[in-house]
Amino acid sequence: MSIEDAYVRVLLTIMREQGVHTLAVKGLEKNFYFLAKSNNFQLYTNKIHDLYTKVLENDLIDIEEIGNLVRLILRDNLWCKLEYNNKLCIHFGHDYYMYVGY
Repeated sequence: MSIEDAYVRVLLTIMREQGVHTLAVKGLEKNFYFLAKSNNFQLYTNKIHDLYTKVLENDLIDIEEIGNLVRLILRDNLWCKLEYNNKLCIHFGHDYYMYVGY
């Protein structure tokens, strides 16, 4: 989880430096196997499980929730781009690179 925490810290730093407080979910793809396996691991808190269940295309994710969304992406439970007014775009590749575009 320390690797996930590092990704979250970097993303939060970028958001704060850019004055961004929410990111929009774009191109959402959910791995529905998550619902079966998330009940078996202690790594999935209720907040993470609820976010997975509720997140939809074009939802705005608040800076306080973005860490849990990043964890879902890194664990291959879902995929999406995170955008702010066509000025900031963040997504994660299958190689676990975090791509940041302005």
